[in-house]
Amino acid sequence: MNKTITHLSLRAATLLTLMLLTILAAPNEARAAEIVANGTCGDNLTWTLTGSGVLTFSGTGEIPSYISLSGYITNIIVEDGVTSIGEGAFQCYNDLVSVTIGNDVTSIGYGAFYNCPNLVSVTIGSGVTSIGEGAFYLCDKLTSIYVMATTPPVLKSSILYNPGAVRIYVPADSKNDYKDVWSVHEGLISTTIASGKFENPNDPSIDGVNWFFCEDGRLLFNGYGEISCDRNWTYSFIETYSRDITSIDISGGVTSIKEGAFFGCSSLTSVTICSSVESIGSYAFYACYNGEDNLIVTIPASVTSVGERALDMVPKVTVVLSGANDNTSLLAALSDAQTVDLTFMRTFPAGKKQTVCLPFDPSELLNHGKVWEFTGINDSKAVMTEITSPATLSANTPYIFEATNDMTSITFNSATISIGADPKTAPDGQDFVFHGTYIKLHWDANDDDVKNGHIYGFLMEDSEDDPTRKEGMFVKAKYNTNVRPFSCYLEYNGELTGTETTARRKASAEELPDVIEIEWKSAEEAPGEATGIDELRIKNQELRDEGWFSLDGRRLSGRPTAKGLYIHNGKLVIKN
Repeated sequence: MNKTITHLSLRAATLLTLMLLTILAAPNEARAAEIVANGTCGDNLTWTLTGSGVLTFSGTGEIPSYISLSGYITNIIVEDGVTSIGEGAFQCYNDLVSVTIGNDVTSIGYGAFYNCPNLVSVTIGSGVTSIGEGAFYLCDKLTSIYVMATTPPVLKSSILYNPGAVRIYVPADSKNDYKDVWSVHEGLISTTIASGKFENPNDPSIDGVNWFFCEDGRLLFNGYGEISCDRNWTYSFIETYSRDITSIDISGGVTSIKEGAFFGCSSLTSVTICSSVESIGSYAFYACYNGEDNLIVTIPASVTSVGERALDMVPKVTVVLSGANDNTSLLAALSDAQTVDLTFMRTFPAGKKQTVCLPFDPSELLNHGKVWEFTGINDSKAVMTEITSPATLSANTPYIFEATNDMTSITFNSATISIGADPKTAPDGQDFVFHGTYIKLHWDANDDDVKNGHIYGFLMEDSEDDPTRKEGMFVKAKYNTNVRPFSCYLEYNGELTGTETTARRKASAEELPDVIEIEWKSAEEAPGEATGIDELRIKNQELRDEGWFSLDGRRLSGRPTAKGLYIHNGKLVIKN
């Protein structure tokens, strides 16, 4: 193993400077993931499930056999205090990626994780004494099993049906014992050559984050808390092994990766981050470029905060982007990466229209349904014109999308991230603007735009409170109004000629309609040009434009001099 320390003083000084700068300007940490479900298993054992898919078992006692918990579950954490896992307890959990089992579990039952097709990594604590037959059968993507027990657990029989690329990592001093006791899997056994722990900064009594560096170049993290960048980590381990680390696997209950944690690990080919991680600090993976464009960093939907240049010079990032989270810092960091394969998570019911705005080429949407763009207001309706050519779709543009089939995500390969300052569609001569947003927007009842009735949201379902508000309409925002990230809204941004004066002024809430119906134009229809007259009927007058127009709706530069028929102030005028 090459342990050469190269350019220690220069690298250390550079990293220290970057750490100081980022600490001074560090963003607030993301809030803990919201608990969306919870329950009990016996008298003293409880479980919680977060919105990002982390299922945690706490307390004392046994996890029963064949339990069935519904929901999106990507990561299972069995905390210390739990004593056993029953037969088939977690079989057929299709979304499960990572499992961390605490030190007090002594037995893992027959087929406990049978047929978990996306399971990648399992960490088993130091107290386990037996593992049942087929515990990890049909886990086709499983690559790593980390067993912390110094005495090899008894195997009832093979725990793997088709080992494939699986490696089993055990304590270095116990390697020969494992090969004897686990002879059925002897060829899969490898060892750790260095290990340590980051203490939990919030509660030292809670087990912190453990790390293990294995002889094949894999670096594993599990436990609860932060991966820090303290002096011992930076100047001892990373300086010694930075060129030997080929892959990083972050599992368990790790919540954050701090500034500069893996700065300069130049031999990395893969990084996998579990769904309990919520933030990645500035420069965390800076300069991890090995010159061969083959480093892939996989980021889950739980990550909502990413520091400055965290992914700078990373050749490829595979990321799950939640359509429900504020992802601006993540999107900014992704713009530093060379290539991004992105899975956008949102529920798309078949046949239901909804707004969408994306900071990358959205043309993949056309492979899954129909897309419309806002082309203006015409004859009291908002005109949405269908787009069928991928070449006419663009990033940072608001659209309405209707999925052909039920979907929970769409994957966009080789995306280039570029965040628009103000993603919008504003047709010429129109007083309405269709806006997109990448953050959650909120207007309360005292906001001027809401009080004046200038904000309209798109309605995906019929209103239960107001029968005039139907699915597929733009409806005026009232009271407290929210627009979720990667969605769109309509805003009145024009002026109105009042009845009492010819001076132009902003329309009031009473003068603008409560609902705006939509005219859906198919791709086969000639899109034409929405008239600049804005014939939007309101309660006591028309929202109209004072300009002069030809009969086909073209705005003229001024008062016409030629004889003919024209439209002015919404009326037909004969020019002699």
